[in-house]
Amino acid sequence: MTSRRMTVADYVAAELAEWDIPCLFGVPGDSIIPLLEAVRQNRRPRFVAARHEGAAAIMAAAYAKLSGQMVACCSDAGPGAVQMLNGVYDAAMDRVPLLAITGGLPTAKTATHWPQDANLDLVYTDATVFNHTLAAAGQATRILPTALRAAWERPGPARVGLPVDLQRQELAGAKPTGKPGYLKAEPAPDQREIDAALHLLRTAMKPVILAGRGARAAREALLALAEALDAPIVSTLPGLGAVPAEHRHYCGVLGEAGTQAAADVMGAADVALVVGSTWWQPAFVPRGLKVIQVDIRRAHLGMTLPVEVALAGPAETVVSALRDGIKPQARESWHAFWERARATWHAELQEADAAAQGRGAGPGTRAGGRGGAAGRGGRAGEGVHPAALMTVLSGVVDPGAVICVDTGQHTYWFGRYFFPDRQMVLVSGHWRTVGFALPAAIGAALAAPRRPVVALAGDGGLGMTLMEFTTAVRERLPIVVICCNDGRFAEEEELQVRAGVEPFGTRFVNPDFAAFAETAGGVGIRVERVRDLEPALERALRVDGPVLVDVRVAQVTYPRPEPVAHRDPWAARTETETREAATGTASDEIGRYGDPRQGERTSRAPQPPAGSPPSLRWWSRGRHRDRDRDRVPERV
Repeated sequence: MTSRRMTVADYVAAELAEWDIPCLFGVPGDSIIPLLEAVRQNRRPRFVAARHEGAAAIMAAAYAKLSGQMVACCSDAGPGAVQMLNGVYDAAMDRVPLLAITGGLPTAKTATHWPQDANLDLVYTDATVFNHTLAAAGQATRILPTALRAAWERPGPARVGLPVDLQRQELAGAKPTGKPGYLKAEPAPDQREIDAALHLLRTAMKPVILAGRGARAAREALLALAEALDAPIVSTLPGLGAVPAEHRHYCGVLGEAGTQAAADVMGAADVALVVGSTWWQPAFVPRGLKVIQVDIRRAHLGMTLPVEVALAGPAETVVSALRDGIKPQARESWHAFWERARATWHAELQEADAAAQGRGAGPGTRAGGRGGAAGRGGRAGEGVHPAALMTVLSGVVDPGAVICVDTGQHTYWFGRYFFPDRQMVLVSGHWRTVGFALPAAIGAALAAPRRPVVALAGDGGLGMTLMEFTTAVRERLPIVVICCNDGRFAEEEELQVRAGVEPFGTRFVNPDFAAFAETAGGVGIRVERVRDLEPALERALRVDGPVLVDVRVAQVTYPRPEPVAHRDPWAARTETETREAATGTASDEIGRYGDPRQGERTSRAPQPPAGSPPSLRWWSRGRHRDRDRDRVPERV
C-alpha cells in the first residue's frame, strides 16, 4: 500500500498496521466507509464488527488489558461516537492504551446543525489523553502518530476525528512511521530507592503485600519475599490469580468484593508493599500506613495512593531486588494474627462448599430477613447460592482461564469466594460499567485464542449487552457466559434496604436466556438446582463455541467485610489477649480479633478429614478431580 498514492484512510490503516495494532473494533457507519475500505484492502488490522459502539470499545479495552497491546475502536459520527464513549471511559479509568477513531461530517457541514453533527472534541475531552479532529488532510501524518504516542506513554485513550471528506483526500509522500523504539524501553529503579524500600521492610513490625494485576510476572519472587518477611499477601480484584490462593500467606481480595481476612491484615499493617496496582480504598487502609509502590509505569506511582517510596520498573525485576536484600525475619505475633485471620476465610469457604453440595444454607442471609425468610420474587432457599456458584466455578474452570467479571453484586461474591490458581481476571476496575463481561470476553478470546474464556455477569448487566452474543457466534469464539439470574439489580436493591427505604425500580422481567442462546446459534443451558450446577459448567467448558449458562441464583444478602475505618483490628486483638490472659481461656474469636499468645503459630481453622493430603484445598471437590484431557469438545 505504501508504494502507491495514499488517501488519508489508506494512511490511517497502514499506520495502525505498522504500530502492530491487532484489531479494530467498531460498528460500520457512513462517515467511516473510506476507513473501513482501506482496512479491508490492507488486511490489517483485523476489523471486528460489534452490535453496539459501547460494546466495541469495551472489547478493545479488554483486549488491551489482557495482552498489553494497544488496540483501536471506531464509530460513526454523532450518535455512534457518543455511544462509544462508555467503553473509552473504561480504558481511561483503567489507564489502558487505546486509539478511538470517530468519523465526522464533511468539513463544510460542521457546526451547521446538519444531522449527526456533534462537537466530539468537547465530548471526548475528559476521557482522553489526546483528542483532535483533523482540519486538513495534511495533518494526518502528524496528528495520528502523536495520538498513538500519547496513548502509549501516558497511558490512556487517544481520539482522532476523521471527517469523511478528508478520508478520501490523497496524501503526497505519506509513509507510516511505526512505533518508535524508545517507547519500548522499560524504566529501572534507582538503587537509593531500593535501599529506602528495604529499610522500611526490614524495620516493619506488621508488613503486608498488596498484589495487583501487574504483579503476575513477579509471582515466584513475590512469594519468596512474603516468606522472608513473614508477611501476608492480599490482592486486588484484578490481581486475583497473581498468586495462588492455596499459598499459606494469601489472605484473599481486599475491599468490599473481598474477605474479612484481607481487611483485617491490611487494617492492622504498618508497611504495605503495593505491586502492580493503583487500586486504593481509604476505608480499608489504616492511618499512618507507609506505602512502597512498584509499577512499570511512572505515571502510576502516587496516582491514587500516598507513597513513601516509589519504585519504577518491571515488577519481576524490582521484587527480585527486594527479595535478594531481605534476610528471613520471624514476626511471631504478626504471623499468628494473619494466620488466624486467614483461617476465618477458609471456614467461610467450607461453608460455601457445603452449600454447593446441598449440605447447608451458605454464608449471608436470604433477602427479606434473617434465617432464610422469604424474599421478594421467590421462596427462601430457591435457586443456587451465589457463594456456591463461585466455589464450584473455582473447581471446574481451567487454571489458565481468563474470567471477565461484570459489575454488580455477583462481583462481590466472586471476589470473596472464588479460589484462584493462575486465572486472569478482567473487570471494569475504576469505571465500573455494567454490561462489561460479555463484550470483554469477546475481546479476551480474540487476544488469547488458546485460553479458556468465561464471562460472569448478572442478569441486569447481561441484558444491556446481550446481543453481542451473536458477535461471539459469528466469530466462532468458545466463550462461556454465566448469567447470575435473580430478576433484579441486587446491589442497588440491597443499598436501598440499607438506606432504610423501600426497594424501588430494581425489578425487571428477563427473557429465557438459554433459549436466546440457542436461537442465536450458540448453546444454552439452564440451571435451577445446585446439584445440576457442576455438570452444567463442565459441559459448557467442553463446548467449542459460545455457550450461555443461565443460573437461577438465590436472593442472598452479601456479608460485607468490615473495613478498618469502622474499627481497629489490632486494638481488638490486644483486648482479646488481655481477656485470655485474665481468664486463662483461649478465645474463639478468629480473624478480626487476632491470635492469642505472642509466639504461638496455631491456627483454629477446621482440620481436614483423616487421610486427606495436607497440601490440598480439601473442601473443594472440583479442584482436584481427575480430568479426562482426551475428551473431544462438543461443537455448536
